[in-house]
Amino acid sequence: MSAVAPAPHPAVDAPVERARTSPLVALGIGAAAAVVALLPWMLTGMRLPLQNLWATATLPDDMPFSLWPFNQYLLELVFAIAGFAGAVAAVVGRILRWGARGAWLATAGMAGVLVVALAQSAIVTAGGLDGSRAATLYLVAFSGASLLLIACGATLAVIGVTGRRIAVVAGTFGAIAVGSWLGSVVHPWGVVVLSPVQQVLLLAVTWVPAVLVGALLAWCGLRARDAAAWVVSLVVLAVLPAAIVAVGTAIGYRVYWTMPGELVAIAGETFVRGLTTDAALLAVPSVAIALVIGLLGVGARAWARRRSASAPSAQQ
Repeated sequence: MSAVAPAPHPAVDAPVERARTSPLVALGIGAAAAVVALLPWMLTGMRLPLQNLWATATLPDDMPFSLWPFNQYLLELVFAIAGFAGAVAAVVGRILRWGARGAWLATAGMAGVLVVALAQSAIVTAGGLDGSRAATLYLVAFSGASLLLIACGATLAVIGVTGRRIAVVAGTFGAIAVGSWLGSVVHPWGVVVLSPVQQVLLLAVTWVPAVLVGALLAWCGLRARDAAAWVVSLVVLAVLPAAIVAVGTAIGYRVYWTMPGELVAIAGETFVRGLTTDAALLAVPSVAIALVIGLLGVGARAWARRRSASAPSAQQ
């Protein structure tokens, strides 16, 4: 008795038909994604935050206009902005089914807007710093970190329109950035007192990355060759938030900027504490929620396919 080859999965194995997209449209969509991504910073009034190494004593309202959150304490917001822009560009790219050319054009539009915003803020910051060696180190280091995160967002925009499994893994980074971005919209930087509505929304936003990752896993499907994408995505969901907090905490210790070893030690301790102490509060429930949503989604899709396949037979 000969073995029967399994039927192809229509949603996964079928080739994706690429649509022709105008270069100007792709560039415009990327640029628009970047502008929308800057919304959390716009809500703060877009004043350059107070700087530890500012040359003169200045009140917060007297700081210059800044297109970018240029401050070492706002690295998580920079991650959210860059990641959100990349995620939006990737999702639009999947919907419009543009190929590599469209993805690169959208990425260029997105990265171009963010780099211009960063450059304006770096120039403004450079003009106000005290000119010390520490100030120069701060300017170069934070500009470099911002460029690195923008590059990560651009990579997400490109990878997001490629193969389904790698897109799911990249999408997990985007999901975490979207959650952080939404949190920054609900609770803008500098706002001390939250209304009851904001408090409820902020609690709900906490679980957005888990829900999005679960949806991505359901979209991916669950076969033997999908297992690696599931595992990597769930690990990233559990680990990345703690890593972001750890890096942001370490960079906040300005006195250790000239001592990389101390910064690494602080980041390591914060990371371990985030994975152990806070795991029961966020990481473990997030992974559980994503896993349950993914499995339910896969089951629902399989049931829908079986029902669709049996419908013609019942009509005969």
